[in-house]
Amino acid sequence: MDFSIFIGGQAGEGIKRGSMLIGKVFNRYGYHVFIMNDYGSIIRGGTDYSEIRVSTKEIHTSFNRFDYMFAFHMDVFEKYKDKAKENCFTLTLNDFPYDEVIKKADAEPFMKPSIVLGVLTFMLGIPQNFVEDVIEDDLGKNAPKNIELFRIGFEYAREKNFNNIHLIKGEKTPKPLLYGNDAIGLGAVRSGMKVYAAYPITPSSTLLEFLAKNADRLGIIALQLEDEIAAINLALGSAYAGVPSMVGTSGAGLDLMGETISLAGAVELPIVILDVQRVGPSTGAPTYTEQSDLNLALNIGHGEFPRIVLAPGDIEEAFELTAKAFQFALWYQTPVIVLSDKHISESARTTDIPFSNNYPLMIKTYDKDFDGPYHRYKITIDGISPFAPPGTPDVIVHVNSTEHTEEGYSSSLPETLVKMKEKRLLKMKTIEEDFKLMKFINVFNEGDVAVVSFGSPKGAILEAIEGFPIKFIQVVSLEPFPKEAVLEEIAHVKKIISVEQNSFGQFADLFERKIGRNIDKRVLKYDGRPFSPWELRSIFEEVLK
Repeated sequence: MDFSIFIGGQAGEGIKRGSMLIGKVFNRYGYHVFIMNDYGSIIRGGTDYSEIRVSTKEIHTSFNRFDYMFAFHMDVFEKYKDKAKENCFTLTLNDFPYDEVIKKADAEPFMKPSIVLGVLTFMLGIPQNFVEDVIEDDLGKNAPKNIELFRIGFEYAREKNFNNIHLIKGEKTPKPLLYGNDAIGLGAVRSGMKVYAAYPITPSSTLLEFLAKNADRLGIIALQLEDEIAAINLALGSAYAGVPSMVGTSGAGLDLMGETISLAGAVELPIVILDVQRVGPSTGAPTYTEQSDLNLALNIGHGEFPRIVLAPGDIEEAFELTAKAFQFALWYQTPVIVLSDKHISESARTTDIPFSNNYPLMIKTYDKDFDGPYHRYKITIDGISPFAPPGTPDVIVHVNSTEHTEEGYSSSLPETLVKMKEKRLLKMKTIEEDFKLMKFINVFNEGDVAVVSFGSPKGAILEAIEGFPIKFIQVVSLEPFPKEAVLEEIAHVKKIISVEQNSFGQFADLFERKIGRNIDKRVLKYDGRPFSPWELRSIFEEVLK
């Protein structure tokens, strides 16, 4: 069983919050859930909707075709009615007086989704008391009024004798239903992050909200700064003090952070930067998804210095790669960029996150007896110098953003410039060699046609290739690029298809440059909406003919 529910209305009518509540009901009932939120950049009005996809099997993305459609306003229904499947059940404002019911119950407009939950509960044969328990657990003091509205929806469906089925309770033990940004935050904390700094920018803002709300419980500091420049400099200052730190933003904010990222590379301090991509350029479409920051992440910051760029493809990977980003940042003492996007960060999914995994943070600490006098930029066999934070006994910490000697003193002598550039080159080589030993591609299925991609298209690709002789190679580390691993996987492949969400084909260009083989077909989507499995499947069918 696999079905999708559409709930559409205006901003301020609880679409996102209500969809999460409905998703939790199905999740706790033993089903896999995926929630995708589509909303505009306005506080009230507009035509927002959420898709709640429910399945007996693991699902990886939204489907964008609906079995049930609930619309609080007719303009919302008219805008999206072509996404209804055959025999789709609809309950629009023409069918049900949502506004009148809310007014009569002395309730708030954002409680409308509870009416929808009542209708669904009857139609799907879920025990009423089970759903009411979920509402109480989830909404606390707001539960009574929402339960009242839930019962109105339930009784309405019963009076109308809507077609109903008996949804059998799933056998699986309920797993967390998490938003991507929440998973990123938990991954950061799990690996030892102590400071999170940000300036609010969609679609990364919900991470700041999550961490600030839970800061005391998580044992961290979450700070909203006056702008992105202040945020990244605070995070870098924390790193200088020996405190694991992360800064979060989107593309427009990342632009402003370029100088400090270059600074981090020069002074060799560990910092994790989260970029939740959205539609650009400039302000673009802030609430929609895209993968157009790839070139920016790979090249941001003037001058040459090592950096690591990681791209999670789903919510589990968002947790794990963020945790690993801290490990890499501290060990290699260099900036690490985690490249997420709106579809991963603001979607929710039934997850199997390894909360019990350990991600120990290790840094090459200064040992006076072994290292002798402290030189912040000591030349070593791997390009990584011993690290000592300010306050270390008998140590003067001299960090310098101008080119410097091993001791940290400014110098523009030719031999100094060469020595420090070669030191950073050596560190970059160390990172590249170490990454060859780690798994930074994921390979699914077999076939003589290969799909290559990165990031959030993973979910749609996985579902689109089911039953097809197509190999899917997901690249997880974009810098350094896993050249040898990819070459091994494409050795016997006849055709290569790239899939990404931008108009330039940035990943395809990177692939061709690194691998030395042309992409046979570039699949590009740049309308701000995520790939659907069915649209990719039709493209793959054509290639296989």
